[in-house]
Amino acid sequence: VQQMFGAHLGKEVLDCEGELPADVYISATADQEKYYIKLVNAGNKEASVRLQFDGKTENKAWGLCMHSDDLECVNELSFFGSPIYHVKPESREISCEDGAADCTLLPYSISVYEIKK
Repeated sequence: VQQMFGAHLGKEVLDCEGELPADVYISATADQEKYYIKLVNAGNKEASVRLQFDGKTENKAWGLCMHSDDLECVNELSFFGSPIYHVKPESREISCEDGAADCTLLPYSISVYEIKK
């Protein structure tokens, strides 16, 4: 999670306005080229979020999502051999149109999106 958040960070913190579904949290930053959106769904149900931007965006955005329905799930590290990953980031893509993007957040998930201006 720290690596996902730290690798997707703009220099300007953006105000996030509007209503979010219960148990959903957002953080947004930007630089000259991209918006960086971080979404957390701490709830046990899918949630839909519509992101609206002040300017134009490209038609597609790239992102990562980490999710597990099992709150006790952990990755296994070993002194010998490779780690076994039960929870890992997965690539996701969302469509953007007219400065807006719709995201579906899986239950118990953390998502990070890069949206080109």
